[in-house]
Amino acid sequence: MRKILVLLFTFLLSLTINAQDVLLGVKGGLNLSQITSQKRDTRFAYHYGIMAEFRVENERFTFQPEILYSAQGYTSRSRAIHQTYTEKYDYIAIPVMFKYYLSDELNLQVGPQFSFNVKSERGYENNNGSSSQEIDKRALKTFDFGIGAGVGYKFTNNLNLSIRYNLGATDIYRFSPQSQIQSQTRNSVFQVSIGYYFF
Repeated sequence: MRKILVLLFTFLLSLTINAQDVLLGVKGGLNLSQITSQKRDTRFAYHYGIMAEFRVENERFTFQPEILYSAQGYTSRSRAIHQTYTEKYDYIAIPVMFKYYLSDELNLQVGPQFSFNVKSERGYENNNGSSSQEIDKRALKTFDFGIGAGVGYKFTNNLNLSIRYNLGATDIYRFSPQSQIQSQTRNSVFQVSIGYYFF
């Protein structure tokens, strides 16, 4: 996994050096994540990483590949016993967003996202404390494919804001560790990001 990330970063950097009208920067922000199989509470987490933006011949169109660490999953709260159950699915996510600028500042964006699971655990928290354990790797799929769509706004040539929704297209489980889950379990993530271009 580390070798893949190094190669991807090197590839983006080489394109930036050798191409015109290319921007390279960093981004980070808030994840509000759930799963689709049953109604759950939102897990509030984070994402961060690097991004590049490439212009094509039409100045209104660009595409923006990213490499992100994205903390996802869900929580389930039981008020009767004052307990919170959380499942955490952390990914290296590679979205490739195609952007159309409605104006110099405002853009629409849509594209695929390729994600690789790097950490998964479940845990309980109540009045007596908390506990956590790793989810059996045989239960979860390593790869997740999804589609993202959203809007972006450029405050300056360097600073920008994006609001995006990502929906997984595949079941994240090889088999469900919870027998009551019968339908497909897909990631559902709402993201709010701040980005900054250095080059």
